[in-house]
Amino acid sequence: MRNLRQLSSENQHQELNPETTAGVFAETHLVLDDIRGTPLSLCRVVGIHVITKNRLGEYVVSGLSVAQAVVMLGVNVVCLGIVARMLFMPIPLWFFMVLFSIVCGFAFCVFAFIHTFYNARRMQRYMTAFGSVPVSVGRGRAVMSGVCYPMLASVTVYLLLPEWIMAFPSVLMTSAVPALLDAYMRCFTMGLRDKLQCLAREVRRRDSWTTREVRDVSLRWVAATQLLVEHNKVE
Repeated sequence: MRNLRQLSSENQHQELNPETTAGVFAETHLVLDDIRGTPLSLCRVVGIHVITKNRLGEYVVSGLSVAQAVVMLGVNVVCLGIVARMLFMPIPLWFFMVLFSIVCGFAFCVFAFIHTFYNARRMQRYMTAFGSVPVSVGRGRAVMSGVCYPMLASVTVYLLLPEWIMAFPSVLMTSAVPALLDAYMRCFTMGLRDKLQCLAREVRRRDSWTTREVRDVSLRWVAATQLLVEHNKVE
């Protein structure tokens, strides 16, 4: 009986408000709310992440981030046109293949920024529902695996070309944006994983259940399910 009282007392601090899912699974990990400590800080610089918190602690679309995204979109559109035009010039086949891959990279970047604008409001609602998102991976590992490695891999390949200096800026751009986008999506995917694992640990460690505990876990499961649905819409 004493154990049940202790568990019930612990649940008073974890009880979910049915009207919101924010902060349900907050843990003492690196969280996405701390924009300076996650890959989201790099994503905001290049305009992939356009959501920020206002003074009231609400998630809103950042005008500055949108402006950065517009600039990056314009740069990629111009570069796409310039490189695509070179495909119709009399050039060797190997150079055509190199330029074609760069064109595909710029086309993907243009699509990514347009998709960012299209999903801005939905992303705002998604992060509001997510609240504090636990991310258990180390910062160095996340940056290395999600950003540095893909960029270095692409750059290393193009260093083998005779005129690699000409291709370096384009390759760097078309490698950085997809790599950052992968790291961006990975943050939320890992957050969802940690939410579900936290709920699974909570269920396993209980030998007996009270009505309040069943209600608490049920609400948390519904919240996680709703986040999964919204996650699929955003991604």
